[in-house]
Parts: sequence; structure tokens; C-alpha cells
Amino acid sequence: MNATEVKAEQASYWRFIRQMPIVAVEALDEDLLVVSKARQLYVIEVKVSIADMRQDRLKHKHADIRNVLGLPLLDRQRSYHSDPLRYGMVPNYFYFAVPNEIADKAAGIRDKFYPYAGLIRTRLPHGSFLGRSSVILTQAQRIHGNKLGIKTVSHIVKAQSASLANIYGHFA
Repeated sequence: MNATEVKAEQASYWRFIRQMPIVAVEALDEDLLVVSKARQLYVIEVKVSIADMRQDRLKHKHADIRNVLGLPLLDRQRSYHSDPLRYGMVPNYFYFAVPNEIADKAAGIRDKFYPYAGLIRTRLPHGSFLGRSSVILTQAQRIHGNKLGIKTVSHIVKAQSASLANIYGHFA
């Protein structure tokens, strides 16, 4: 299963199965951004290899999440925000979505580096209905309870419309 297939399955899962009103794919440097009716932000990071999942720990967002939760930073990890919640992009919940083939190994990596992250196993869809082949193996820990501001929600919607325009551009 490749990253595009996992993203398609996840987008359908969060929009149609979980009924989230905003699902943005490939927006603002994230694989998926999901906004709930309560304006809670979910970030879903798609990983199709264990090595890539391990490397993700070096991204600034994980240092920011660890700072918010009061967890120590990992080796070679740096946070660039003294108050990461101020910028509105530290998610309320963070998930990794992985193909079924690496789900067991991914659970070990999650436990070691990302104790706050949820883990979603993704399989190739059965039939033409996307979204029904995802199973949450581990629920994500709530990172904070702040709501997204309207400006941030608008920014996410604009980023999604840019992604849609790019996708249609490739098909035209």
C-alpha cells in the first residue's frame, strides 16, 4: 500500500465514517488536517515505512507537542517555539496512519518515541467504499483542549482548496 492510497482511505475515514466537517489532505505541510465540529485539530501523519516513522521524531511539531505535554525532548530534537500553543497549529490529537503490513512494528515505534500519538491500521479498501478499512489500534492522547480560532480554520480551508485545485490540474 502506498502513501497516496493510505491518504485516500484516511480522508474518507475521517470525513464519512467519523463525520468530521473539514478534512484537508496535503495542506500546510501535513498529510491530513482534520477539524472537528468543536474546532479541535487532528493531525494524521501517513507513514509507509518504519524508517520514515522513526525519522519523524526530528520534526519540530513533535518537540512542540512534547513541550506542551511536559515530556522531555528526545536526542537531536529542538523546539523553536517558546509558547507552541500560541500559533494554533499544535494539534489537539495526533495520529499515525500506517499500512496493515507494518502496523505491529509501528506500534513499537509509537510506544518508544510518540506516547501521545494514536495509531491507525489501514488496509486496501474492500469494494469501492473508502473509509471502511481503517481501524484505530491506539487512541491518541489529548494534547490540549484549546479550540482553533476562526482565522486558523479559514487558513486550513484555503489550503485544502489549493490542494484540490492542484489535484484537478494534474487530471486536466
